[in-house]
Amino acid sequence: MNTLILTEKPNVAEKIANFIGKSKKNIYEGVKYYEVDHQDNKIYVVSAVGHLYKLRQSSPIRDYPFFDVEWVETFKNSKKNKYVEPYVRLIEDISNKVDIFINACDYDIEGSVIGHNALVYAAKTDISKSFRMKFSSLTKDEIISAYENLNPPDYPMINAGLARHVLDWYYGINTSKAMTESLKKVSGRYVTLSAGRVQTPTLKFLLEREIEINNFVSEPYWILSIEFKKNGIEVKASYQEEFFDENKALSIFNNIINISEYFPSAQVKNAHVDNRLINFIIKDIYFC
Repeated sequence: MNTLILTEKPNVAEKIANFIGKSKKNIYEGVKYYEVDHQDNKIYVVSAVGHLYKLRQSSPIRDYPFFDVEWVETFKNSKKNKYVEPYVRLIEDISNKVDIFINACDYDIEGSVIGHNALVYAAKTDISKSFRMKFSSLTKDEIISAYENLNPPDYPMINAGLARHVLDWYYGINTSKAMTESLKKVSGRYVTLSAGRVQTPTLKFLLEREIEINNFVSEPYWILSIEFKKNGIEVKASYQEEFFDENKALSIFNNIINISEYFPSAQVKNAHVDNRLINFIIKDIYFC
């Protein structure tokens, strides 16, 4: 029985192929893939290049809310993603030669979605009959162990990833449509407005922060710092808090100036208040 191992990135496909056996590199429309002979069977190791499929409306959007979406190849109606096409075609072609399908994409939510969609839509296989390789590093021992101890599909991560993509689409499209239509009704002008699950809350946080900055009223405060020497060693320190009460700061400042009352061997020199920096600076306290 022949096997297809699908990875998320081309360099991972090469490493896995080299680790599990003697591999042969092939080229399909400029895309590298690998064959490994294993106990009279063949293992084909192929890669995606990130997401091969994306969500798109399945019919024209005439009104909102709109919920009719479908997964399509990312290169559909997108010239910049044309490079993805041979990766999809390669998976479609090799899938006709294999019986076992293994998702070896990154073991996280996005990797689970990438592998799931490639196996369902390109390989056209029953995902329940596929397997999952689980590894956290590209070392030979871990890859071989993951291949010899395959897991069933990771449905919690698959479902979480698919749900996030669908909800992102629902939220973005419908909120954008609502905002655009609302502006048109108010102003009579058509201007496309964009909203999104991440974009819109981020703009809200930025707006709130900008308002907070603009409304900020600065307050003068005082910092008490000290420099002293003992046995030729210089030490610098600051009081543990800033002072918004000038009288409190002056009181502590004066107490330190009069330190000789408590430490007869200590002398204070060059004590002054730096009004320009709104700092109290006490320098050169010598402990004899």
